[in-house]
Amino acid sequence: EALSLNHRVVGFDINPLSCLITEAKIALNSMNRNSMNNLFQELKKLDLPISIILEEVYETKVLKYLRLWFNEEDLEDLVALRCQIEALPVKTRTVGLAILSDIINPISYQKESEQRPKKDVRDYIVGETLRLFISKIEKMSERMESTISPQNFTPDSEIYNVTYLESSRVIDDSSVDIIVTSPPYFTAMPYLIADRLNLFVLGMGGKSEVMKEIGMIGSREVTSREASKLWSEYQKNKQILPDSVQDLIELTSANFHGGKEGIGQRRKVQPELLYRYF
Repeated sequence: EALSLNHRVVGFDINPLSCLITEAKIALNSMNRNSMNNLFQELKKLDLPISIILEEVYETKVLKYLRLWFNEEDLEDLVALRCQIEALPVKTRTVGLAILSDIINPISYQKESEQRPKKDVRDYIVGETLRLFISKIEKMSERMESTISPQNFTPDSEIYNVTYLESSRVIDDSSVDIIVTSPPYFTAMPYLIADRLNLFVLGMGGKSEVMKEIGMIGSREVTSREASKLWSEYQKNKQILPDSVQDLIELTSANFHGGKEGIGQRRKVQPELLYRYF
């Protein structure tokens, strides 16, 4: 949106998949219709003839984890597409990998209706990976055809896979006119964990990268031991919090503490997470 208004843009995101998708959108919107159609046609020519040895692509721990979440043949098909896409020119590669990321979860054992890791084992269907990939290309082509502006823009943007705390490394002081950001949501959805299969399959990181979100403001990930420690801290420090925040935490505690039936673990630790948040 900023680029369409001819502004220079610098973007930051801790999730490498988000960076990839943003770069793909920028690439498509910087192309004219003919170039875009040629890009989609190039992707639709891909096939699955190449032989894949998964042990040569992934580290042992990553591959072991992926085999828990994919049929072996499905994983080989995904990696075959990934390897062919990575050999393409930059813009085609970026768009191709972004499209590929959109079919990884549907191909996996990840239960479609769940954001958290939950299995729903499926059988291998010959040609399903390629069929889904081409279907996504066609849908994106139709969407771009109906939305692309006749006046395509020239990208003046940089995308960094870092947190805002590291932004001073790549932008100069007093060089920013406006900042647009999401707030640090309380009990935010753990995007890196939700995207873990995409990140692993696409070679964008291992477990250490996926767990980066855990310590961030608004993270809803906390162990029972950590929650107990946070509650003890709250009892000692609550007087420094505004009365309205104390009232909210106490109300939440009254509703979710005390071993009530039907209260899940995530709700049980909400008072502690509220204290950590504020």
